[in-house]
Amino acid sequence: MTKEREDLRAGSNDLCYVNIELVDASGILNTAVQRKVTVAIEGPAVIQGSGTGRARTEENYFDSMHETYNGRMQVVVRAGVEKGTATLIISTEKSESVTIEIPVV
Repeated sequence: MTKEREDLRAGSNDLCYVNIELVDASGILNTAVQRKVTVAIEGPAVIQGSGTGRARTEENYFDSMHETYNGRMQVVVRAGVEKGTATLIISTEKSESVTIEIPVV
């Protein structure tokens, strides 16, 4: 999981793109595996949208659950008006939840 910026400015509608990849124990991307991923956020930010590069899907960008495509998914987080730390929670079918913190300054 990687985020494209270190923090967001409160009250600015700043966006942070978080890339989610299904990797093995060696960190190698597994494009053959498709898993349902659920995202949630706590703190002074909101999930603006999430999804994959799949051309045909019934999923909506505003859904909190998506199936990865070629082992990947992206989440867009938007800053709120208050300062603090937003915590993005990523859960998959067959592994433990992972979190990533995004400071809102």
